[in-house]
Amino acid sequence: MVSVIPRTIMIQAQIPANQPAGYTNKVTITRDFLEGALNSVQLPLDRRWIIKDVYVAASGDVGTDGVFIFYKNFDKVVARSPKASTMLVSNPSRSRVSVPPYEPGDVLFIQFINTVAGGASATTTTIYMDVDEVILK
Repeated sequence: MVSVIPRTIMIQAQIPANQPAGYTNKVTITRDFLEGALNSVQLPLDRRWIIKDVYVAASGDVGTDGVFIFYKNFDKVVARSPKASTMLVSNPSRSRVSVPPYEPGDVLFIQFINTVAGGASATTTTIYMDVDEVILK
C-alpha cells in the first residue's frame, strides 16, 4: 500500500551583514518543527519526495535576493531557482523551479548564492517547498 503525505518544507538562508554579492551560503531545512532546522535531510529508505512547488510566501521573506541551488547526495546539482524575489506565490506569472524527485536514501542539500550585496545588518531569505511524501511500504 502506498500513502502520500503532503508536506511544506521551510528553507532559510542567513546572509551576514555587508556580505558582497556572489557568496555561497549554507541553508537550513526544516521539515518538522519538532525536529528543528537541519543542514541536510536524508530520506528514509521507505520514502520518496515528489516536489510540487517551490515559492516565496511573502515579499518580506526575501531579506537579500539570490538563487537556491538544490543538490542530491551533496554532489549532484539537480536544480537552480530563479532569483528569490521573482518566486512570490501570489504572482501568477512567477518563475517556477523544476526539482526532480528525491528517492529513498537520497540526501537533500541546498545552498544559497546572494546576487546582491548584503545590507548593514544580517538578513534571512526564506522559501518554501511543497512536497508529496510517498510512503512506499
